[in-house]
Amino acid sequence: MTTYAGTSVAGTSGVSSTSSINQQSINASNTGTGGNAGVAIYATSTAQDAIHGASSSSVNSGVWGSNTNGGYGVAGSTSGGAPAIYGTNTGDGSGVYGTCSGQFGIGTVGICDASFGIGVYGEGTASNGYAGYFSGVITKSSGSFLIDHPLDPAKKYLEHSFVESPDMKNIYDGVAVAGASGEIAVQLPPYFDALNESFRYQLTAIGQAAPNLHVKQELVAGTFVIAGANAGQKVSWQVTGVRKDPWAKAHPIVAERDKPAQELGLYKHPEVYGLPAAQGIGWNRVKKGTPGPSTLTTPRP
Repeated sequence: MTTYAGTSVAGTSGVSSTSSINQQSINASNTGTGGNAGVAIYATSTAQDAIHGASSSSVNSGVWGSNTNGGYGVAGSTSGGAPAIYGTNTGDGSGVYGTCSGQFGIGTVGICDASFGIGVYGEGTASNGYAGYFSGVITKSSGSFLIDHPLDPAKKYLEHSFVESPDMKNIYDGVAVAGASGEIAVQLPPYFDALNESFRYQLTAIGQAAPNLHVKQELVAGTFVIAGANAGQKVSWQVTGVRKDPWAKAHPIVAERDKPAQELGLYKHPEVYGLPAAQGIGWNRVKKGTPGPSTLTTPRP
C-alpha cells in the first residue's frame, strides 16, 4: 500500500471539537514518507488564530510538539516583522522555556547570520528588572558596553571594552586627603575581607611629589594605612583582590586548558584563521544538520 501526501485534518473557522474524557479531541497522523510526506493537521484563518491550543491543567500544555527522529518538535516560520514563535506569560512563569539534559546540549539557541542582526535579545524596562539574568558561568569571546554617545547621542554610539583578567579580580579605588602626619587610613566595605584575598596596592601622589609615599600597614579588618604624603595632599589609591567566596572557590577560572574530545580540531571563530564555517564549534554543535528556513516549508494541500 502506498501512502500519499495529504492532510489528515484540514480545518476552517466554524469547526469545533471537544472531549470530556482522557482522550484527544482531534487525533491526526500522516504516515507518508519522502516525496509522499504530508501534513497531519493543517489550518488557515484570515482573521483569528489558525490553530489555538488552551489547557487549564497545571501540568500540561496548551500546545505540545515532539519529534523522535532528530527534527523539530515545534517549528515556526515567518517572512514579516512578527516573531515566528511567540511566548508570553502574565504570571511568574516563563514566556519561553528551554532545557537540555545532554552533556553537550543547549537549552536555548539564538542565531543570526545577518549584519547588525541579533542572535538573542533581552530587554528589561523596569528600574529593578533585568535584560538578562544568569546563574552560573558565562563565557564570551569579547564584551563591552554600548550606549548612545554622550556628546552626540542622536548620531553616534560609545563603546568600551570590559577589563579582563585570568583571576576573578575585584577593583576598589578612591582619592583621599592626608592628615597633618601625612597618613591616610582607608576603610573598605564591611564585606571586603569575606569576599577577597591576594591583595595588590597602587598609590599615586597628586599635586606634588611624595617620594616616601607607601603603604604603611596592609589590610587588617578592612583597613589599610597610607603614609609618606605631604600634609593635606590628595592621594589616589587602588586595591585589587581575588574572590574567595564559595562560588568562586567551587568554579575557579582555568586560564589555559585542553579542548574536550568533541571540540578537538574545531574553532570558536574559524573565520579569523581563514578556515570554513564547518570547522566552527558552534556550527558543529548547533547548525550541523539543522534545517534552514527554506526546508521548513511543508507542502500544503
